[in-house]
Amino acid sequence: MGIFSNKKRRTEQAVENAFRQSISDDRLFDFAPYDPTSGERTGYSNYSYWGSTIKVFFKNKTALVSLFALGLVLLFTLIQPLLPGQYPSGQIVNHPITGMQMSNVSPSWTTVIARAEAGTELIVTPWENSEWTAVSNVVMSIKARTEFTVLEYGEEWCRIERDGLTGYVKNNFQTKLKLPEDPAATPYESRSNFQMSLYQEPADYTNGGESLYAAA
Repeated sequence: MGIFSNKKRRTEQAVENAFRQSISDDRLFDFAPYDPTSGERTGYSNYSYWGSTIKVFFKNKTALVSLFALGLVLLFTLIQPLLPGQYPSGQIVNHPITGMQMSNVSPSWTTVIARAEAGTELIVTPWENSEWTAVSNVVMSIKARTEFTVLEYGEEWCRIERDGLTGYVKNNFQTKLKLPEDPAATPYESRSNFQMSLYQEPADYTNGGESLYAAA
C-alpha cells in the first residue's frame, strides 16, 4: 500500500507544480467572464416550426392540388362580378309584385322562366300593381293522397279527372303516382304521395307551381 501512496503523492505534486507554472499567483482568483446570453445558447437550435410545416406541406401533392383549387375559387369570386349581365354584389333582387327578397332562384342570363305561344290559355290573377299581371295554367292544387281518375297515361304527363275538372299532372319522381301494373290500361283510380298541381295542358307555365308574372 505504501508504494501506491507514494506514487499518488508524487503525481498530485507534479500536477500542482504544473498548474502553478501555467497560472501565476495573481490570476488564481480572477473572476470568470460573465455573459447573460450564454445560458440561452446552451439550448439554441435553428429549428423553425413554420419552416418545417411549410416544407412538409409542399411535399404533399394532395394538399397542393387543394390549395390550387381554392385559389381558383377565390380568383373567380374576384372575376365573376366583372362578367357581363351580373347583378351588383350589393344589390338585393326583390319580387316585382310582392316586393319581398327573391330566394332559390337559379342563375340565368334572363328573368324569363317560360314563354307562352300566342293563343295559350292562361289563368290571370289581378294585382294592385298595374305594371304586372300574375299568370299560370294551374287549374287546381290536389292534396297529397287524394284520389283521381287517370284518363290517359304518358311518360311525362298524365291526363286526369278530379271533381269534374280535366287536366294534366306531371308523372315524375316528385309526384310518385300510384299506378297499376299496366298504367296504359286507362281509366283507373290513382293518387299521389305528394301535393301536386293540375295543369290546363301538358306544359308548365309556372315557377315551381307558383304564378309567373307578365308585364301588363
